[in-house]
Amino acid sequence: MTKYNAIILEDLNMKGMSQTLNFGKCVADNGWGIFTTMLQYKAMFLGKQVKKIEK
Repeated sequence: MTKYNAIILEDLNMKGMSQTLNFGKCVADNGWGIFTTMLQYKAMFLGKQVKKIEK
């Protein structure tokens, strides 16, 4: 993470993915939400940027 200045995340359709892959919606949303929160915290700590883009 120290090599790059920015991390780009695609705004995923978690509801559609959970129905297609037979995952529970709340489990998938919660896991992705926690991941992005932790990623943003770590990036801010290192002085990096996290950007979300459309599909």
